[in-house]
Amino acid sequence: MAAHGHDVHGLDLSGAMVDLSMKCVPTGAFTQADMLNYTPQFQNNTPDFDVIFTIFSLFCLSREEMNTMASKMFSWLKPNGLLCIGTICAEDFKTTPSMYDADKLCATNVEMMFMGSKCSSMTAFTKQGWKSLIEAAGFEIMHTKSDLFTPRPSTSIASDDEMHYFIMARKI
Repeated sequence: MAAHGHDVHGLDLSGAMVDLSMKCVPTGAFTQADMLNYTPQFQNNTPDFDVIFTIFSLFCLSREEMNTMASKMFSWLKPNGLLCIGTICAEDFKTTPSMYDADKLCATNVEMMFMGSKCSSMTAFTKQGWKSLIEAAGFEIMHTKSDLFTPRPSTSIASDDEMHYFIMARKI
């Protein structure tokens, strides 16, 4: 995006990811912070983000925290701004009925193998759960797409195949 003249601002909890991002996008501005406690500094307190990408970064949040983040991202976008989410839906994980909330829109304590590590205690919405969350925050879903990601075979690093789910929504 930066190579095409767009201003890029990145946010990550991991200092290593911020350092890597600064090396890859030297013209970008990057901040190490917890997204739940982050407040962008806008001129005249007017939101000025055209697009927000949140790619596989929400699994660590609780359902309540995801609701908070959806509202925060809405407040950071300009009118008609775009929210682009990359995630994996609950129905694409190995889940049991007991993992789902009463309304069946969200599962907790979801597990997966990622880059050789077992990730657990993750939160995952169903496709309907994402729709409900995003629309309740004030967005209109414009497009969704599912795509199977199969990691390169490796004898040293175990990773699961992942059914990625992408959502593009517009602030209304």
